[in-house]
Amino acid sequence: MASSSEKVDPTVHVTRSTLAVVAEGWRRVARFPIGLLALLLATSAATLPPAAMLASSIEEQLGDSLTASTVASGVDLRWWDEFSAQAGTRSFSPAIIGGAAPVSTFADLLDGNGPPVEVLGALSLGLLVWTFLSGGLLDRYARRRRTGARGFFGACGVFFFRFLRLGLLAGLAYAFLLGPAHAWLFDTVYPWVTREASVERTAFLWRLIFYVIWLTPVLLVNLVVDYAKVRAVVEDRHSVIGAAVAAGRFIARHPAAVAKVYGANATIAAVVLLGYIVIAPDGRGGDWRLLAALAVGGAYLLARLAVRLAFLTSAMALLERTFAHAEYTAPPLPVWPDSPAAEAIENAALVAGRGA
Repeated sequence: MASSSEKVDPTVHVTRSTLAVVAEGWRRVARFPIGLLALLLATSAATLPPAAMLASSIEEQLGDSLTASTVASGVDLRWWDEFSAQAGTRSFSPAIIGGAAPVSTFADLLDGNGPPVEVLGALSLGLLVWTFLSGGLLDRYARRRRTGARGFFGACGVFFFRFLRLGLLAGLAYAFLLGPAHAWLFDTVYPWVTREASVERTAFLWRLIFYVIWLTPVLLVNLVVDYAKVRAVVEDRHSVIGAAVAAGRFIARHPAAVAKVYGANATIAAVVLLGYIVIAPDGRGGDWRLLAALAVGGAYLLARLAVRLAFLTSAMALLERTFAHAEYTAPPLPVWPDSPAAEAIENAALVAGRGA
């Protein structure tokens, strides 16, 4: 045993505590794989209608032409540009192939570009599905026991409108950061700061600094929304504004712990992204390549959803560990009332029991 005179390195303790919190968050996700698969199927289903419409447009445009065989065997950039111009879409571009898709999405975010108009419908539907299911998932992760279909969907219904209000508030914050704030920083302040820069390296360093300045409030909003959801579920908060204020207060009081847990999960997310970029199939055609692309893409989407849930469950584990919750404090599981016939049978059984 270590002597009482030995000093324990606080850095090692903090590191172990962070890893324990992150590990607990991932364990909660792993213990409910059905919920993760249901989320994958539901979010994938939201993209099927626009994907089917796009496939129909491509089939109608190509028909039995010679270009069809060329497109089937690989990427034909000339046809691609022609089809995109004809369809009036910027979402269908070579940037959606393989590992370029997430990189392109992240680049658009840094440039302050929102999603294309033609995908807003599918994106909104996917967000609604996520908002509905996330309440039941967080309730199940917090309880750490089986709740059954009634309890799960009951929790989905209980927290849906709370999370919807929170999502609207977050949407306003993101719209401001992606719009006026981004334009002011990069279209007004950045050109003014670099107006006399004669070295490209200097301008590049300034741009990195501005990216950090802009991303800081974006990540802060993300953190507040995550912890607000967790506090709304764990503490059964009805007011999303109150939950957001409580989340901000928790982050302000425990910035190091929150940052370490968030950074650990962000590192895992980066590893998942790099892995997908490395193994994602390219644009060459072939039946087996199509199957490989579908398999790899599905696995990547599943991993992304798991990482997203792990951010929330890790926040939940940190919150519970910090406050040392003795037990889960949310309301009891919602139970649908029995039918009048079932109540009549139960009452008859009680009367018979008393008579005996």
